[in-house]
Amino acid sequence: MLPFGLRHVRCESTRTVVTPQQSSDTADAIASCAPSAAVTDDIAALTADSNLLVGGLQRFIDWIHVTYDLPWWLSIVVATAALRTVILPAVVVQMRNTAKLTVRIGLSRVYAPV
Repeated sequence: MLPFGLRHVRCESTRTVVTPQQSSDTADAIASCAPSAAVTDDIAALTADSNLLVGGLQRFIDWIHVTYDLPWWLSIVVATAALRTVILPAVVVQMRNTAKLTVRIGLSRVYAPV
């Protein structure tokens, strides 16, 4: 059994998945993936020095990269598309409010006493 209730260990360096059934014991499974643990620690160290927004974005892109096994460039594209999709309703509301304000300002200038 792997620690923390894990059913498998994904190795970043070899792009393979090691399960306890494939390995003779847990120590071998974890030792075979030691380089990927260093990469995760590097990302955690980089995000520790960042502010909340930037660190969260870095962790989000890293999560996409690790979870879906995408290359970094595609992880950035997917993260950008996801964030723009989430922000879209707020942008639409802001554009509507700006249009209403522009109409009000334009009409007040037309009907303003001279």
